[in-house]
Amino acid sequence: DMDTMSCIDIIGRLLHIKPSVFTYAGTKDKRGVTVQEITAWKVTPDRIAHINKVVHGAKVGNCSFVSAPLRLRDLKGNRF
Repeated sequence: DMDTMSCIDIIGRLLHIKPSVFTYAGTKDKRGVTVQEITAWKVTPDRIAHINKVVHGAKVGNCSFVSAPLRLRDLKGNRF
């Protein structure tokens, strides 16, 4: 049970990077099973993938390089 900011805080602490490195296009509720797209400035995909071995309650996947960070305007809405 973890919301977006809690997850980012944990990942940031484990990778020794500030939460401000991460951008996202909206927050997720901790009570649901959800997917959240997040970008991390100058953090390699293999470094982020390591998180799955140490964080319980969240999974990281589909990591790739992108040319721009996510912004609120990139949010396309919810699907149920």
